[in-house]
Amino acid sequence: MNTNSHLPKDTPEDKIFDFKLIKQDLDNLVETFINKIDRTSPLRRIKNADHIISAFVKIAKNIYKTIIYLCATKPVDYKRKKEYIFSTLPLLRVLLEEVFTVVFISEDLDSRIQWYLKAGWREMKEENDRIYKRFKDDPHWQKILPGLGRVVEEGQIELNLTDTEIKTLNKIRYWPIPSRMLNEVSAIETKNLFQFLDDWFYKQFSQSAHISLHGLFQTEVYLSRANENDEMTTYVEKMRALCVFNAVTFILMLLSEIEHILNFNLKTRLAYIWGIVTNYSEDAKKLYEMRYSIFLIRSSNYSPSADGAPKHNHAGPSV
Repeated sequence: MNTNSHLPKDTPEDKIFDFKLIKQDLDNLVETFINKIDRTSPLRRIKNADHIISAFVKIAKNIYKTIIYLCATKPVDYKRKKEYIFSTLPLLRVLLEEVFTVVFISEDLDSRIQWYLKAGWREMKEENDRIYKRFKDDPHWQKILPGLGRVVEEGQIELNLTDTEIKTLNKIRYWPIPSRMLNEVSAIETKNLFQFLDDWFYKQFSQSAHISLHGLFQTEVYLSRANENDEMTTYVEKMRALCVFNAVTFILMLLSEIEHILNFNLKTRLAYIWGIVTNYSEDAKKLYEMRYSIFLIRSSNYSPSADGAPKHNHAGPSV
């Protein structure tokens, strides 16, 4: 994808991040993870775990590609409006939720995979009950309802649910949202990571997704302007930079967490991309130093500053 962002005129050339520096390497790395999980994952010892982790990466890939496309300016597509950038904020929330989930699962793989699956079955059962209650007398649903019921029954057999769990759904805990995961994790390093992600990323994306007042203003301030001026141009480009760097950072976090769990011998490739991104994004640098320098550098003997690239503050990407 040949893309290029029109940055504010006063942005120094050495602070412009050329997305092409990492695009192909990151795309290839995502595909490598998908292939390895599907073909050689050691998670097969835990029933359904490899399918769940594989699905996480495939969904993350789709979200990441969507964000990058909506934030790009080339190739020229007149149907891709600048304001579409703001629609990526809720997508970033989903990508970040995947990171929370994989980190949370990794703390106790066996039990939390089971919790994740059972919680999913509970939601499916509750939905099926609602559908049955509403449509049981509707002739158009008479052929559909038995099939839905069979799916629920197959799930309870697959998960080896007890009679108590089947009859008393509240015996199965719902899967926690990120803020509740914070209270469940035991490692102080994980608590610190979750708190940082919640304070500086998740809250902002949730405000946009829920259209709270702050989230509303974040987008409305641009959409309400009939004529774009230099101030609005700068605002849009800052948002473009924010969304691209966060998308890249979150998918790197997800892959790094999976590498830490499964040890696919991809640490050097991950560290190389982190090393480039952290030269341009202070947020990525902070997260890398909090967690991934420990996961990746000690194992790969790669230093993210070894390429001698200058360190920059968070600046706009050329995507």
